[in-house]
Amino acid sequence: MIHGWHLSPNKLQKIFNLPFIENRCWHCEADKADFFHIWWDCFKVQMFWSKIINLISTSLKIEIPFVPEPLLLNYLPNLKGELLTVVLHPITAARNIYASVWKSTEQPNLYQWSTKIKETLLLIALSYLPNNRSTEEIDIIIEQFVKNLDKAIIEDQYGE
Repeated sequence: MIHGWHLSPNKLQKIFNLPFIENRCWHCEADKADFFHIWWDCFKVQMFWSKIINLISTSLKIEIPFVPEPLLLNYLPNLKGELLTVVLHPITAARNIYASVWKSTEQPNLYQWSTKIKETLLLIALSYLPNNRSTEEIDIIIEQFVKNLDKAIIEDQYGE
């Protein structure tokens, strides 16, 4: 779906074939910026994804490989249950935040990401209530994640 809404410089040049449309990455100025480059190969984007992976992995004490499948396709075959739910929402929030700066030279920051995540994590916890499911396990996971997220934001903003 993202590919239909967000056209890469490479795709724009192929469609319109106009001289003023450059086939360069908006973030790193690399040549031949196709869709995969814009979402994964660009070194500036990889810095963003690296922060996301590291924060999720350390906060939840799990191993997420630094490959595009979990981040772009939500493919995490080793995770199940509440943990999978808590991991997928921050990854989806990261994709949404990145899509919001699609053509910008600026990169999304952890503060933007955390704002989006805290909204979705609250919705996860609330979704357990109508089904009479115990929120104890999910509350512990969310609390641990938010605590580490807040610490990472401070470190990211102040370089500590």
